[in-house]
Amino acid sequence: MRKWKISWQKPGIIFGIVFGFFYALGKSVQQESVGRLFFDIEVFRNFIFTFCLSGVVAGIFAVFFYQILENASSTDRESAKKQKGSFSKTYFCTILCYLLCFIAYYPGIMSYDSWYITLQALGKIGFDNHHPFLHTLIWSMFARLDDFFGIKEIGIVFYTLVQFMIMTAIYAWVYLWICGRNKGKAGKVLSFLYLAFNPVFHIFTLILTKDVYFSGCFLLLTVRLIDLCESILERDRATRKQGSIIIISLLCCLFRNNMIYVIILLTVVIFFMTEKRIASCKGLLISIFLYGLIVQVIYPSIGVSEGSIREMMSVPLSQISAVYQNEKEELNAEEKELILKYIPDVEQYDRFFADNVKSNFNTQAFHENKEEFIFLWYKLFRKYPGEYAQAFLTLNLPYWYPEMNSVREYIETDNYSQDYPVIRENLLPSVYHWYEEISENRAKWMTLPVFRQLYSIGMPIWILLFFLIRFIVLKKRAFVCGIMPAIFLWLTYLMGPVSSFRYIEPLLLTYPVWVALSLERKSLE
Repeated sequence: MRKWKISWQKPGIIFGIVFGFFYALGKSVQQESVGRLFFDIEVFRNFIFTFCLSGVVAGIFAVFFYQILENASSTDRESAKKQKGSFSKTYFCTILCYLLCFIAYYPGIMSYDSWYITLQALGKIGFDNHHPFLHTLIWSMFARLDDFFGIKEIGIVFYTLVQFMIMTAIYAWVYLWICGRNKGKAGKVLSFLYLAFNPVFHIFTLILTKDVYFSGCFLLLTVRLIDLCESILERDRATRKQGSIIIISLLCCLFRNNMIYVIILLTVVIFFMTEKRIASCKGLLISIFLYGLIVQVIYPSIGVSEGSIREMMSVPLSQISAVYQNEKEELNAEEKELILKYIPDVEQYDRFFADNVKSNFNTQAFHENKEEFIFLWYKLFRKYPGEYAQAFLTLNLPYWYPEMNSVREYIETDNYSQDYPVIRENLLPSVYHWYEEISENRAKWMTLPVFRQLYSIGMPIWILLFFLIRFIVLKKRAFVCGIMPAIFLWLTYLMGPVSSFRYIEPLLLTYPVWVALSLERKSLE
């Protein structure tokens, strides 16, 4: 085996300390004992014990896997490019891998948000950008095919088929990109198995939701960003690949509203990490401008209204509701009146699901007197900082505490729309039931070690941190820039209403990319 002149003990220790602290914190949050952490010796002792135990275990595993990646690293990218493979063959094989799932769920999956965008697509309510209008527009073109051809459900069939073909093409292209980075057979085989044979991706690829197209665009953005940063940092070419960056980053923003914040943060990072600052950020800056132009000018001009402000209020509404529920006896009459004025459903507070208090948030009162609401939030924050911290950490706890599952179904495959009813043909009943066990996270193999961590929505941030530390140690600035969008996207989810697999799926798709990059490096001997 090749020996590299890098010690991975310190990076492993750093990872172990960070993981151990947040694992212990997550356990305290789940047990609702954060407020007693420094006042109850038993709670504090349990925190320290959990921190030390989980930190040591995580650190040992981190050093072990760092060393495995180190010994398996290859420096021969040119020969890997020569063995890249054929796109048509890879695409065909990927389609075959996904085909059984497509047949099993025929004619398609109209889950969660589909009912709302279907109302818009069929002209029953006006268009808005609450759910990204671009995706609603795409679905509206397919939804109207039923009337055009006079064939029931033809719209959802064509929509699912097109989405299926696009997503499998993206997976095939990214797999070949990975093959172009490494010549090791094991890495190639594992990457193909993960992207092509992964039943979780099979199901998700068929769902009528903007999350699917977003995940595909996000995966493309990740690899193109790495190519761009390498061109800038290694070959001093700031103009290459900027066109694709503009298109893909703009599509990411148009398929998910919170992605614009990721692009802005990413622009700042690349600006400070490269010498040709403006030239390096040109593509991202143009995409930000175009997004603003589309959302602020074009959408209103064609009658597309903005999304509700309540979508940005999950955390503050949960914090205020937590105070009302836990400290109600200490609140004065004026505070209670104001809380009920803005949050009529405050009694329905669920610490893991903000929609209960968010759905009927009084947006009219908020717009009429924003200062009053902000002052109420700030006043309660000063009086009950512990409740605010507990509410914030609890709301999306499953995103960073691996032992906590989402309160939502793992992958929601029920058909929600009453305005476009879909009847499954049950063409492959045994295959369908197998996939349904997976969608409900009931498959026995998903509880086994490795698989349990692989599909946990609380693991992506730790896997990203693991690879981020490795890239920093190897001084691979291009790879650091490439992994930052995934980390920034995860951070935006902490402000969301609930932890769900559909939000985290884009991060799961990037796993083979980070493994491939970790297996590629220049020799330091």
